[in-house]
Amino acid sequence: MQQYQQPIPPLDLPQTGSLDDHLSQRWRQLVPISLTFVVLTLNWFVIAAAFPQLGQQFHLGVSQLSDLVGMFILGFALAHIPAGVAAYSIGVKRTLLLGLFVESLVGGLCAIAPNYQVLLLLRLVAGLGGGAFVNMSLALVSSWFRGKELALALALSAAASFALGQVLALLGWIPLIDLMGWRGAILLAGGIGLGVWLVGLLFLRVPGNEAQHLSGGSIEWREVRHRVFFNRDLWFVGLSFFGVYGAGMLVAQLLPIYLGQMYHLSADLGGRYAAAFVLMAIPGGLLGGYVAHRFHLLRAAFVWPWVLLGVSVCLLPFFGMVGVALMILFAGAGPQFGFSAWSAMPGRYTDRIRPVDVATAEGLILTAGGLGGFILPVIFGILETRFGFSVAFVFVGITSIVFALIGLAARQPLHFEQKD
Repeated sequence: MQQYQQPIPPLDLPQTGSLDDHLSQRWRQLVPISLTFVVLTLNWFVIAAAFPQLGQQFHLGVSQLSDLVGMFILGFALAHIPAGVAAYSIGVKRTLLLGLFVESLVGGLCAIAPNYQVLLLLRLVAGLGGGAFVNMSLALVSSWFRGKELALALALSAAASFALGQVLALLGWIPLIDLMGWRGAILLAGGIGLGVWLVGLLFLRVPGNEAQHLSGGSIEWREVRHRVFFNRDLWFVGLSFFGVYGAGMLVAQLLPIYLGQMYHLSADLGGRYAAAFVLMAIPGGLLGGYVAHRFHLLRAAFVWPWVLLGVSVCLLPFFGMVGVALMILFAGAGPQFGFSAWSAMPGRYTDRIRPVDVATAEGLILTAGGLGGFILPVIFGILETRFGFSVAFVFVGITSIVFALIGLAARQPLHFEQKD
């Protein structure tokens, strides 16, 4: 195994304060952290549930509606690393609360957008807020939980809660939009976000043993660059998510259209298949966290499920509805199955990455992987226009496989090479 010079001693237990206090607090702290992930995806995907009314009111086509999702993702990706850098100065908790406030407030303000252009701008700013706090939430989980419990805690707080917010937005908000109109429903989602922000302001804590490090202050940037930005393991881990990110976003949005064109399914029935695809993320995230926790796996817990995801996307056009079912199973559950183990990697490289670095490290891998959310849809659209769905899906599937395998080039975290 490659060893780095001047390794940082692992830190698995609190250095100050009562161990019993730490143990009793960490599961309670998982509640407000989990709520931030629910709010993240609720305000992210609620716009998609409003597409029918939005398209009618502003006279928008499919491409313009898709741009509303794309603008949020653009802001989301742009904010990860700057937020991590800001956390060194103002602290992880303050950065989290600031980003959560911006996403929730601006997400709610989308309800009063007078036209499509203003709505696009607001979606970009809301995405910036979401991207600013998501790696802070991941960093706080990594601070409260150590050892093999980290992947399980991330499965509960990040993977499952992320999927829950998505399900609420895409399914639960549809009747609310019919009842309240798209403006009222989007305003409600933003208000819920502000409520969670208030909960975080009152109850969110950082571990006492790391409070000084996570509260911001002076930092030696040369050391940070070495530990984080020049850390090849983080780049390998981040790039492994590149294809999965793009594939997941594509399938979730295009599955009803694909089923309608290829199998002449109604929009309602196609939407049900898409709902099944989204719902698979919840058991996928929980099962992935359990596997990483129970069997001391980390790299394998995200690499091989993502390889299976790529295979299922490749097979989608050639096996009829059986291929659709396999894709829903593996591509629906796969991203979140691997996400908890994948997002645990920065917190487990304790021989090189300090607790104060985790927020920036999470931002780096999210940005590296998130590039796929922009690049793959563009290439997919070009290939589908020229060669059809089959070639486009095979390309996305192969891309997912190749990039997932890059994760094997990253070191296995030190603690997983030892017995916990």
